[in-house]
Amino acid sequence: MLLFAAFLGLGITRSITQPLGRLMEASNALGRGEFQHRVSVTGKDEFAHLGRVFNDTAGTPRDLYETLYSREAYLAEAQRVSQTGSFGWNLSNGELLWSDETFRIFGYGRTVKPTAELVLQRTHPEDIPLVQQLLDGVTRGGTDWDLEHRLLMPDGSVKCVRVVVRPQPATSRNCSWSAQ
Repeated sequence: MLLFAAFLGLGITRSITQPLGRLMEASNALGRGEFQHRVSVTGKDEFAHLGRVFNDTAGTPRDLYETLYSREAYLAEAQRVSQTGSFGWNLSNGELLWSDETFRIFGYGRTVKPTAELVLQRTHPEDIPLVQQLLDGVTRGGTDWDLEHRLLMPDGSVKCVRVVVRPQPATSRNCSWSAQ
């Protein structure tokens, strides 16, 4: 009887730990961004139901990421065609994020970390006071800006750009640049 109880207990323990192990493995895969990972579902018990719910739920972020990547590609193409870049500026830590088109407008490679100093380096010397005033105003939490100025490129060519700054909630600033 004791031996039978031990085997029964072992069977019950396995029937719980194996499905939980599969759910843990799938949760870890989901945490790594492996949205295609699925839990194998067998039976009709609560663990099988939980596995089906997990599989359905894991599909939601996958679908959201696919939509996000698709829309990001459309936006990048629209910026390329219209020669309009965009950037975000987190004033709390000074971090700038540039779109691919903004890198192209300024003539910097994607490996360069964008900074306000890089903007000033490309700004035409006669326009630096205007751009510096814009940068100072934005960092002080200023209002919207709409400024046209010139960039002096390394090859000596001059680009006219228009900077439109629209403050966003909290400490970030999202702005758009367009080449004219």
